[in-house]
Amino acid sequence: MNDVTRRALRSSLFGILALAALLFVPAGTLDYWQAWLFMAVFVCTSGAITVYLAIHDPKLLERRMKVGPRAEKEPAQKIIMVLATLGFIAMLVFPALDHRFGWSSVPASVSVLGDSVRCGERSNGKALRAAGPHAIFLAMPDLSLKPNLIPLHAWLIEAGTNDAATETLFDGFCGRLVATGVPIARGFLSIAGLHPLRRAYSLTWNDGRIVEVTDFGHASLATAVWQASPFRHMLETKTRRLHRRLVRDHAVLDFEVLREFRDAGMSEWLALMYGFGWMLRSRRQISSASFYPGPRRGPSDALTAGVP
Repeated sequence: MNDVTRRALRSSLFGILALAALLFVPAGTLDYWQAWLFMAVFVCTSGAITVYLAIHDPKLLERRMKVGPRAEKEPAQKIIMVLATLGFIAMLVFPALDHRFGWSSVPASVSVLGDSVRCGERSNGKALRAAGPHAIFLAMPDLSLKPNLIPLHAWLIEAGTNDAATETLFDGFCGRLVATGVPIARGFLSIAGLHPLRRAYSLTWNDGRIVEVTDFGHASLATAVWQASPFRHMLETKTRRLHRRLVRDHAVLDFEVLREFRDAGMSEWLALMYGFGWMLRSRRQISSASFYPGPRRGPSDALTAGVP
């Protein structure tokens, strides 16, 4: 047993004791079958993830143990983690007090149903875990991913939290994604913001490196290139994911730039749009990738499986 596994086991045992204290001390009794059932589900599902990571990716397990307010660098993130921790504790303590003082009555079937859900896969590729009379949803990495995508996730988290430059982050992401077997020919990242002179900032990745860095002024919205752009279509129709096959019978070439990509030897095109910022709906990030043809699995499936 290596050091990481020992620390994970010690942390798990401490977590079980803390969980038991939060459930049974406020309840004032051990005669609380809902809490026992909750603990069984919680410990089994958490334990399964810990065992999986201990076997397949000890480094990721070690990083996952660095949680809580102390592990965060930004003051806002520390506050969020404190509030999240207090909220989780409250979700355990209040039902226990409810059991003790009889404030409400929850049918046994509801509690059993909640625990029976346990750990199911949602369509967005994240694990859903529900337990006890109150459902607790925890976002976890999709353990059904190809194993070689787990290091990519870990690198993204580490590079992002270490304030890596945007160029470094995007270049490293594209290169590592290619290394996993996703045949990216061209990557494009555009970030819009609130700036008096600059509407957006973009990076273009090609042939293993960043080949172009571009600033777009507000006047660019009136150009013919923007008017015919699939990104304009996505923004105006609020389309978050746009996928086009560029060759063979199922090709959809409804934008001029897609025909250019096809003529350059690319087979598929995928664009993803994300909003970000604190209540700033006008801030958007758009990422697109074009793919080389090949016998490997569908590039769009690989990309969206690897990046939530």
